[in-house]
Amino acid sequence: NENFDYKYLQKYNHDNKHFSIMNIIFNKTNEKYKIIGYDCIYQYENIHIKLEYDLLNRTWRIYNQQSNSEQYQYLNILLEDLNYSQNISLDQQIQIIIKRFNNYFHGY
Repeated sequence: NENFDYKYLQKYNHDNKHFSIMNIIFNKTNEKYKIIGYDCIYQYENIHIKLEYDLLNRTWRIYNQQSNSEQYQYLNILLEDLNYSQNISLDQQIQIIIKRFNNYFHGY
């Protein structure tokens, strides 16, 4: 399942100007490394939003020092229902994030 998710994320690195993977988060247990999440970046013109995807919980969160600002609170709200929709594939979630964030920043 981890490789499946990673293939989707790699696709976005090559084919999408708004979304890409920055880092794979590993956890070392019993001398083996296991993928536990991904750091991703959403870009809209000169705006960059860092997102963290937790593979175990299948949840998204915005990773930013200013996450208490009104803008980041609203963007986190745009992610909330995805965190409760376990039946939506990672690929579909990314497409939804891109669409929602594009709509938000287009009107910003």
